[in-house]
Amino acid sequence: MGAWSSSLYGNDTTLDVKDAYTSFLEKQLSNEEAYEKLLESMGEMIGTDEEPLFWYALAETQWKCGRLTPEVKEKALGWIDKKGGIEPWLDNDGKGTGWLKTLDKLREKLETPQRKEKRFRKKIFPYQNPWNINDVYAYRIHGECLKYHNLCGKYILIQKRN
Repeated sequence: MGAWSSSLYGNDTTLDVKDAYTSFLEKQLSNEEAYEKLLESMGEMIGTDEEPLFWYALAETQWKCGRLTPEVKEKALGWIDKKGGIEPWLDNDGKGTGWLKTLDKLREKLETPQRKEKRFRKKIFPYQNPWNINDVYAYRIHGECLKYHNLCGKYILIQKRN
């Protein structure tokens, strides 16, 4: 795990969990389906030193989306009680005080009523390029300054490469 700050999303693991979960919701999966898919794709974190981070990120993300389940809330609060995820911070000068503040803020948030359920729209990806490799296209150039160089109305050829 790479970490750059003691904030909840100041490490790779929590960002990955948040991004994966929300991407499942953007694919129009239900909360339960998104949770199951997340466990399938990132379940290898369970039983490792990254497990508390998994539950923290999932609980906070579900709370923000208005979809926090009792199971996820219970697991996150259980890890907060154990001060899970503090190990990387114990060698620093602050001995993990920044991380403990982050956990306190997360506990406060999880114990407040969550927001109204957020709706996710299916992402629409831009139109894909229909041109094939090695296709050649002609583009007619124009413009005032090109008249002086006798280029106005001429064509430039463009070939698509890898």
